[in-house]
Amino acid sequence: MVAKKAPAAKKAPARKPTYHSKEVDEIIEDIILDPENEFEAAVMQIVKTHREKSKSYGSDQDDLQNFYDVANQMSTTPLVACEFLLNKHMAALKKWFAGRRTHNATSNDAFLDRAVYGIISYVLYNREKK
Repeated sequence: MVAKKAPAAKKAPARKPTYHSKEVDEIIEDIILDPENEFEAAVMQIVKTHREKSKSYGSDQDDLQNFYDVANQMSTTPLVACEFLLNKHMAALKKWFAGRRTHNATSNDAFLDRAVYGIISYVLYNREKK
């Protein structure tokens, strides 16, 4: 019997100078986040959290490399892998909503992580569309 060769691991796409779209180019000069605005302060915290965590989970080429690695392990796409991880945080929040404590994270961490994963899903979705 001949052993099957394992499929080659998928790598994140080579990093381009920018990922933003033409729409972002049109509004980028108008965006200055206001830390006194609750929503915009939350967006700042989402960016901060993503940057901190991507130091551990990303690569020099792509801060989303871990989603490609997990996708390879699961034999799926990076978007599905991200949604799977997003749902893990939703399960923790369901326990919190039901009045049961989550084991290692606070509800604030679970909400924040879910927000980060939601944006990452949006980015991965747009990558897959290309």
